Amino acid sequence: MKGTDGVWRPSDKALALFDYLGFRVKKEGEDDALFNQRVELEPKSIHPRLADESRVLSNAICFFTVPWFQGKTEDQRQSFLMNIDKDLQGFMQNDELRGSTIGGVDCGDEAWSHTEEGEDVLQCLYGKKVGLNLSDRYGKTAKVIQKLIEKRVFDAARERNEKYGDEWPEKTGQSYVVVIKDECQDLVSPADVRMVAVGRSMGVQMVYATQN
Repeated sequence: MKGTDGVWRPSDKALALFDYLGFRVKKEGEDDALFNQRVELEPKSIHPRLADESRVLSNAICFFTVPWFQGKTEDQRQSFLMNIDKDLQGFMQNDELRGSTIGGVDCGDEAWSHTEEGEDVLQCLYGKKVGLNLSDRYGKTAKVIQKLIEKRVFDAARERNEKYGDEWPEKTGQSYVVVIKDECQDLVSPADVRMVAVGRSMGVQMVYATQN
């Protein structure tokens, strides 16, 4: 909603809902004492996904309440939403991505595309192997999935380098990451191009193969 001061912000109903769920909605001039008291005396009133700031739900609400409304015009927001809606339609319109079988287990009405938890792709930062096999039957959505996973790995590698510099291996216990892509002509994105230039300092090595 647009306030009387002309500044866009979440509606009061949205903020009330977030507060009910246990999200810390900061108000001007208010300290953390009241919310900390709630955490201590009524821990069950805090949604478990909001108790950990690193979870998807917590980050999504945080983005919606602050960055989404700051520094962006209405036209920018509408353009952003149109692109997101276009990408999400691929998940909703694919029977396999919407199917109820997750990891070989029938989860009833819960579709894969609706789950918040799954395989931890960041285990590759600790020397584990993570494979991504995206069939052509997923169409353009396969590239969306690949980009989302790749961004998460690249962001984590960038963060450790920014925080610890060349000492990130000792400080984090993490290892170098080797990104291998076959048929790379169908997968390379601007994010790959940017990472090639700076990846070595972040502990990211890249091996891309093509038959062209």
